[in-house]
Amino acid sequence: MISLHWKPLFEELFYKLFFGRNNWKYLSIGILLSFIPVLNIFAFGYLYRHTFRFIHLGESELGEWNDWQNLFYDGLRFAFVWLLYWLIPLVAMVGVGYFAQGNGLDAFIQIGLTIGVLYFSIVFCVALNRVQALQNFKILTKFRLLIKLSNKLVLPMLIPLLVFYGFHMIVKPLYGVSFFLGFLVLLSYNAISMQTMAIRGKRAL
Repeated sequence: MISLHWKPLFEELFYKLFFGRNNWKYLSIGILLSFIPVLNIFAFGYLYRHTFRFIHLGESELGEWNDWQNLFYDGLRFAFVWLLYWLIPLVAMVGVGYFAQGNGLDAFIQIGLTIGVLYFSIVFCVALNRVQALQNFKILTKFRLLIKLSNKLVLPMLIPLLVFYGFHMIVKPLYGVSFFLGFLVLLSYNAISMQTMAIRGKRAL
């Protein structure tokens, strides 16, 4: 277990997620499901459940794959936030980039898209964190608040973001691997970062 009342080294979290007892069994199931349309909802649900336990109990250990019915419902909750705060913004950016290409801006468009993927990954993590911490989806309407919180986490989340991007580049054709493992790292570290930020804010008062 990693306490959320202090911010551990990223290496410690990484080790607990990937080298804990039986973790590769749990990870392999998630990766496999991530490749299969419809069934990937269960992988979403696992990420949702893991993050919820991390936020409320401070448990970094990966849990069992069980209670599949509720896992499916959790996957739908995850997918809703992911669609709203990750996929739709990036599709919009790709659309803008498509119409802007061919004007000598291709390199800048590619850089912008890369930055967009990383930035909206933070925004998504923050949005999901707030939904789970407050157990209320109405927080998703507080767009400015979520963006403000995300901006504060750009630097603290830099290392996990680079790992996320590294997963994507190394196993680019294997999107299930980069998606499941990448968001597992981001969501876990984001939970710690937001708790740390909240504690510091209280101390400042």
